[in-house]
Amino acid sequence: GADPGPACYGFGGPLTLTDCNLLTGRLSKDIRLAGTMALDSGASEKALCNVGGEILNPDALAEGALKVAAAVMAGAVRKACRERGVDPSEFTLVSFGGAGGLHASDLANEVGIKQILIPRDAGVFSALGMSFTRQRRDEMHHVGLRWERDSDPSIILGTISDLVPKVSVGEETVVNARCRYPGQRFTIELEFGPDLPGRFDEEHERRFGISRPDAAVEIVTVVVSVLGKKPDIGAPLHVPAEPDYPVPGGAVAWDMLKEGERIQGPSTVVGREASAWIPGGCIAEVDPMGNLHMEVGR
Repeated sequence: GADPGPACYGFGGPLTLTDCNLLTGRLSKDIRLAGTMALDSGASEKALCNVGGEILNPDALAEGALKVAAAVMAGAVRKACRERGVDPSEFTLVSFGGAGGLHASDLANEVGIKQILIPRDAGVFSALGMSFTRQRRDEMHHVGLRWERDSDPSIILGTISDLVPKVSVGEETVVNARCRYPGQRFTIELEFGPDLPGRFDEEHERRFGISRPDAAVEIVTVVVSVLGKKPDIGAPLHVPAEPDYPVPGGAVAWDMLKEGERIQGPSTVVGREASAWIPGGCIAEVDPMGNLHMEVGR
């Protein structure tokens, strides 16, 4: 883990969001991270005073730090949505990481997202995803091809097909092209095919509100991806059980939640690898895999 980590780890670290979550009660002072590690709230309070707690109200300072963190994360979400031409309110926010569920509601409210999904295994979500993911090898080829609207597509199709390697049984090849109009610096990546210019126009129109159907399309780079066999792994269903880690008083044990169970906020749900914060006025519902579904900003 982090070294020295948050102040509450007791190793002389600085004030962090973990400390703020601890001081605001989103994390109980009796919690044990990963089921074993105790947190030092006194060290968090001392670190808070060192950055302004003697001037500002400590509780307000901790709450303010969490709001600033949500605003910074919201900026990244808005940027990603603008680049793709999508409205964040039309999507579900999926949080991951051991502390992601503690900030999900703040971030969702900041960007106008209504639905939140907090995976039961959020703390090991990346590792879990790798176990379900096909092996993949990417090759990028700079081609610099210019696809005129009246040109013979078979010439370009033949040029690109020469870049595609032969694959073994069970493998799959995906070919994408990074395209742009002449004079542009940025590209849009789309799956390669004979209808590429038309799809590029449509995607450019969707993202930026304008297209140039009479202009040539430049294929800057071709990305050839070889995907391996799909792992034969089933989705992990959640079976309620007594937790093998200590659960602080007032908190909800994630392992004991049953499908369809509803948790009324304000409440903290504690698991071995992750915690989740359900703010007041919100209700989280448990799905068959033990994930939490929550609606905010009503």
